[in-house]
Amino acid sequence: MLRYLLAGSFGLLVPVVAASPWADFDKGSLRAAGVGLEAETLLRLVERAGGKALPPARVRALIVQLGDDSFEKREAASAALEEVGPTALEALRAAAKSDDPETSNRAGRLVERAEAVTVLGTRAARVLLREVKSGSVRRLLALPEAERRVGWLGDAYLMASQGEAKGLGGPAPRRELMAALGHPDAATRAGVLRLLGEVIRGDSFGDVLRLTWSEDRHVRASAAQLLMRHKNRQEEGFKHLVRLLKDKEALVRYEAAQCLRGFCAARGATRAIIGALGDTAKVSEYRDESVGSVAADSLTFVGDEAADEAMAALIPCTRSPEQALARSALVAVGLLGKRSDRLAKTALPHLVKMLEAPDLAVAQQAASAIWLLGQRGRTAEPALLRALATARSDASKAGRFFTERILSTLRDLGPTPEAVPLLARILSSEANDPQQRSSAADALGTIVGSPPAAIKALEAGTKAKDESVRNRCLFVLKRMKS
Repeated sequence: MLRYLLAGSFGLLVPVVAASPWADFDKGSLRAAGVGLEAETLLRLVERAGGKALPPARVRALIVQLGDDSFEKREAASAALEEVGPTALEALRAAAKSDDPETSNRAGRLVERAEAVTVLGTRAARVLLREVKSGSVRRLLALPEAERRVGWLGDAYLMASQGEAKGLGGPAPRRELMAALGHPDAATRAGVLRLLGEVIRGDSFGDVLRLTWSEDRHVRASAAQLLMRHKNRQEEGFKHLVRLLKDKEALVRYEAAQCLRGFCAARGATRAIIGALGDTAKVSEYRDESVGSVAADSLTFVGDEAADEAMAALIPCTRSPEQALARSALVAVGLLGKRSDRLAKTALPHLVKMLEAPDLAVAQQAASAIWLLGQRGRTAEPALLRALATARSDASKAGRFFTERILSTLRDLGPTPEAVPLLARILSSEANDPQQRSSAADALGTIVGSPPAAIKALEAGTKAKDESVRNRCLFVLKRMKS
């Protein structure tokens, strides 16, 4: 049996036949709606399916007007909302449930039309991309709304991952996509890059290398990521990423440092990444993170044979005045330290020291790094308790986050009975944040041997004024007894 959708002002019914193959299904649906398969026709339909942007307040006013006493005003509102199309769908769906029959009926019809146009537009974009109509990628990217452009590319990405858009991997459309890596809109560049990463082939290595010499920094940065698709060319790819590490633009150096993690097997990779640790240039596209901070992240991917060299380079970075680098280095030290007792023994004294960092965001990351060490970090408990005693009295946002991080680290490491007095004080104080008190209850419940003092503190917590604290204490006690 066929199901049908009303194709907006096309005035035709669109059959939805789920059993048809995708390619025939899309073409058949478009033909049934009276839509020609010429590239220009399809592109116009795609543009129409994107709708017209209107401020939410204007959309709401038009919806109210659907129920106006004047027939002319109701008709004008319907026409305006039909032109807005899919961008007003959410508001129209809500209006279709209105108690006013006129508003409900008109909104319901507009929903059907907008949904049908969206369906047809998506199918038109798929036909364009699947069959690689001349210039279709370029034309789709020229549409005015960033969300629309990325939506069509996302559709193509899904097709490619399902093996339905093999043509996109051919030289001509692939180069068209590569040219779009310089698109001024960041979301569109990301969509193009995702799609290229899916359809790129081994024979494209030369094309990617040419992109690394582009005058556009976004293209060079994207080329670094595309080199990751050619890990079978370790030595060549590594050589060009090292070149990009010296690029004049911080964004390109950032991407190169990040992508080197995929080439850690190449000779000299560890030293190249270490060399980038001192690059303090910030990258606005990545929340002002520095090149050095992403280099620290990449060092966590080195092999065990290079782990000691990486650890020795990272430890001084944990004391860097540049917060992004210090935080990334601390996490990297924790991740390397969890690999072996030897590396953990090297890391732990430095992590403990950084619990005293004046920048609480850095101190919080030190606690996280100790947590990463797992049971190898248990000897840090005295330092964690000292830090907790200080941090819990800091009412700032950073102080609260640091306190939470310490409490969760203690809970997961399994605190000793020596932690009971401080944890009990945190739990018992009604002035403390309820989340902190609940976390203290969790930590008390993980103390080995369930000492009587911990149980007593939890039982007292079941009478707390805050309901979430009471429930947490009850839960912990139940878990301890089970």
